[in-house]
Amino acid sequence: MGRLDFALKEYLRVVELSTDNVRGFYGVKLTADRILDLVKNKPKKDQLHFSLDSIPQQSTLERLSLLATERLVGAYSGACAACKTVNEQWLKK
Repeated sequence: MGRLDFALKEYLRVVELSTDNVRGFYGVKLTADRILDLVKNKPKKDQLHFSLDSIPQQSTLERLSLLATERLVGAYSGACAACKTVNEQWLKK
């Protein structure tokens, strides 16, 4: 695993600068969900490549993931049916 704390910070900066950036929201969703999985599984400190002190609280990560999901659903609301289906299936994972 890489520096997920840094990745989350950078993706948040991307969506701050461009609120309709789909790649930015995918990045927020992926990194927030991966950090949440790591926090819930409570790995040993030497297995992490970042400090748990450098990440947001669990409730904040959950809200970020939800916000990214909502923005991605909104971004694909006007897309073709196949694109919407693929997006919705990925977001349910």
